[in-house]
Amino acid sequence: ALSDQAIDLGQFAIHNTLGGKVAESVQAMCRYRVDVVARYAIKVSHALMIAPDADLAEVDTVITHPQVLLQCQATLRKRYGHLKLEVCNGDLVDPARVAELMGQAQLPKNIATISSKSLSELHGLKIADCDLQDADENFTTFLLVKRAAE
Repeated sequence: ALSDQAIDLGQFAIHNTLGGKVAESVQAMCRYRVDVVARYAIKVSHALMIAPDADLAEVDTVITHPQVLLQCQATLRKRYGHLKLEVCNGDLVDPARVAELMGQAQLPKNIATISSKSLSELHGLKIADCDLQDADENFTTFLLVKRAAE
């Protein structure tokens, strides 16, 4: 969207204190010419979200971003070792898209996602558990970028 001038600014998550480098962001930034406007870190907290009409006992699969799994791996093993953890390709690599589809009942009730609590509010999902990150001090560094001057 930034390269075709649909937006003026873009944001890339580049590093997380628990998950390390965000490879796809770094790769995307290498494909396009951008200028960095700002660099900032945000504290990240992860929640397990289920469909509004689902029960946690029905859930057998969690679909989320690979960085989320890296940031929550010990907690997920301890609390939810019985669940299948999936990273999907395409749209479903993004927990925001998974949450949107869950809220629209376009995914089965056995599917959950993990991301920020704000997604549950935005898409009407239930929070089944929160603070899943392996450490309280979980920060992601972002770059705010604009198209590079020609």
